[in-house]
Amino acid sequence: MKVVASDSCAYVVAYCESCGGGGYGCKMQRVRMNGAVQFALPGQTTASNYYGPYTIHPDGAGGVLFSIRCGNGAGTCLKAQRFDSLGTAMWPAYIDLADADGLNYAFSTTMDDTGAQSAVWEVNGDLRMNRIDTLSNALWSPPVQVASDLAVHVQDDPSILAMGNELFVAWSDSRPPAALRDMYIQKYDLGTGSELWATDGVPAIQINSFLPKTGLVGSDSGGVMVTFDGNLDGYSAMRVRNDGTQAWPAPVAMCTPSFNPFYEQRVQLPDGTGGVVAFWQSFAGDLYGARVYRNGELYNDVGIEEASRPQLITAFPNPAQEHITFNLPVDQRVIGIDAMNSRGASIRLNTLPEATNTYDVSGLAGGVYAVRLVTPDAILISRIIVL
Repeated sequence: MKVVASDSCAYVVAYCESCGGGGYGCKMQRVRMNGAVQFALPGQTTASNYYGPYTIHPDGAGGVLFSIRCGNGAGTCLKAQRFDSLGTAMWPAYIDLADADGLNYAFSTTMDDTGAQSAVWEVNGDLRMNRIDTLSNALWSPPVQVASDLAVHVQDDPSILAMGNELFVAWSDSRPPAALRDMYIQKYDLGTGSELWATDGVPAIQINSFLPKTGLVGSDSGGVMVTFDGNLDGYSAMRVRNDGTQAWPAPVAMCTPSFNPFYEQRVQLPDGTGGVVAFWQSFAGDLYGARVYRNGELYNDVGIEEASRPQLITAFPNPAQEHITFNLPVDQRVIGIDAMNSRGASIRLNTLPEATNTYDVSGLAGGVYAVRLVTPDAILISRIIVL
């Protein structure tokens, strides 16, 4: 589900709908400020022939611009359509933002002050981008331009942001000396699509990462805040100045790796003073939030439970082969538990219903694990060995 304010009178909610036969389309609903819905349930259809990830943006006239990946697999299309406040399609047909090569997986879109939309996507390990106006006209020549092309190295998972006359694109990059992936960023002239920083971008965050996701929000003085949820160093942030330099000596980790976001289940927002606020769901299904100020300081009061110092507890038998029991403090009840192996991967543990605070470890590979147990009042930490 995605929500945007279409104008001062209503919000537009877009969502995917499960349909018979296993496929699904996309719907939208316009909700007025008094809570009344505008379209007959289950909502106005925005896409019935496409079923990939999608984005929506307000068009500045009470409607929205809707973009969707056509499906799974390499070379698929990236379609866009504009709908007015009555839910009527404004263009004769969906237009394809991508060129003949299509896209492989990830894409990102943004709207600028003129109502034009820019899109960036990954195809065959490179990045391409396009910009259209509210009439679906291409604004660059050629319409599709290369954002980053580094031959043997992979660039993927892009994020895009328009500010004033500038366009920022951040992405995950495998070029050396990356430990799997680093995060790079480039600034473009919004009018022409031409690069304004060093060719192929500049480093934004360089940490140990595995299957990371990029985030990008505006800061002050023409700078941006980027986020990167590398599994081995924790969900991190960095401020990049308008000249492409990093504002802090090192990225700020908003959490330790065991609390990392679960794939795309996170959102980043500007805090209004040049910093960033992030909210995310962990592998264990818990929800967390953090704020990083523009000067690189981490706000240190993200909730009563998280502000409490973790307590170290013991477990038995330890080493264990089949099950393990944790010595919890009196009157403590576990509401969430996960284990992290030596590679930083988080694994959920299943309880044994016949025994209190006892968990099944028979499915874990042998090795040392750090276990985090969350109770209503505290965070408990234990170290176990599985044979």
